[in-house]
Amino acid sequence: MIAFAAALLLLWWAGCSRAPEPADDLVAQLQALGYLDFGAPAAQTGVLTADTSKMWPGPTLYTSRNLRRADIVAADGTPLHHWEGGDSGHWARATLLDDGDLLVVGKRPVERGWFRFLARYAWDNTLRWEKGLPLHHDVEARPDGGFTTLLEVDRVLPRFSLTWRTRDNYVARLDDQGQIVGKPKSLLEIVESRPDLVPLLGVRPTDRQDEHFLDVLHANSVEQMRRPELAERDPLYALDNVLVCIRHQNVVVLFSWTTGELLWAWGRDELSGPHDATVLDSGNILIFDNGLRRGWSRVVEVDPATNEIVWQYVAEPEPREFFTATRGANQRLPGGTTLITDSEASRVFEVTPEGEIVWDFVNPLVSADGARPTLVRAARLSPDVVERHAAGR
Repeated sequence: MIAFAAALLLLWWAGCSRAPEPADDLVAQLQALGYLDFGAPAAQTGVLTADTSKMWPGPTLYTSRNLRRADIVAADGTPLHHWEGGDSGHWARATLLDDGDLLVVGKRPVERGWFRFLARYAWDNTLRWEKGLPLHHDVEARPDGGFTTLLEVDRVLPRFSLTWRTRDNYVARLDDQGQIVGKPKSLLEIVESRPDLVPLLGVRPTDRQDEHFLDVLHANSVEQMRRPELAERDPLYALDNVLVCIRHQNVVVLFSWTTGELLWAWGRDELSGPHDATVLDSGNILIFDNGLRRGWSRVVEVDPATNEIVWQYVAEPEPREFFTATRGANQRLPGGTTLITDSEASRVFEVTPEGEIVWDFVNPLVSADGARPTLVRAARLSPDVVERHAAGR
């Protein structure tokens, strides 16, 4: 295991398959652009709408990517708590743990590109620890106290390119101190094993000042199954299975951690540059569909038993009023409403099943030069979370 981890880090610092199908040219161009640091200016900020009779109660945690900051705000927009760290780089994901600590996936510039890390902050913003790992986009806490995350490693794969290194994504399990446990799983190998489920699309090379590679998958969310009642109903939800969203292939997949077998895939010809897949209590899967090809975004709920969309949110009356080409997130709340992160608009809003907006918030924070940062995922928290953790409970 130590040797495998060392090999991953070495590759990170260094930088009988079917040929991929041609990529959609417009989508490929948008994918190769990378993520935005700043969104469009906002005429109004703070809470624009708050219907407390219909929204789910509780404060909201949101992360300002290039400010390296996570904030908790009340339903009326009142700031309640925040964390911040470092004077350069990005926070790609911030997750509040049950004990009040904040788990951060981040990166900062170094002489040879980017130093990627997982950091854990106490409630009072004290840094408990930081681990250098080639991780990206997402991390989730497991019931055993460890974490599941995504790694990225550039590999020499002639079947994809003779001139570009190919970026593979791995799913890895970590212990409570951020150390890799067991052997991470190559998503590229898992997907390639079932070309009948996911025939690979071609992608444009990423060729920016500090990055040069072929990003075939670009996974951006990971979630391990954790509902025994669903596992009893259908082996698709077995507790060892893992759900991953793969942006550049326009699919969401489920695979077995034990066997590495790809069990289910959905989204081709429906999704375009998706993010943030999550399993609901019903067993349906909620997905943020960026809609690169359409030019407007939506949130969809799909039933994996039938592969049918059973609910969706689309902006009315004009779908193009809601569009983020990069990032984006969704959270189904206990009352049936859905919290949506419109990343490039630096906005979070909550909608009813009928599509009515009952909470609407625009990030009031700006950088030193007045630019509004794009947002990572937002999450609605329990109503007593600030009081409880401030008191050390």
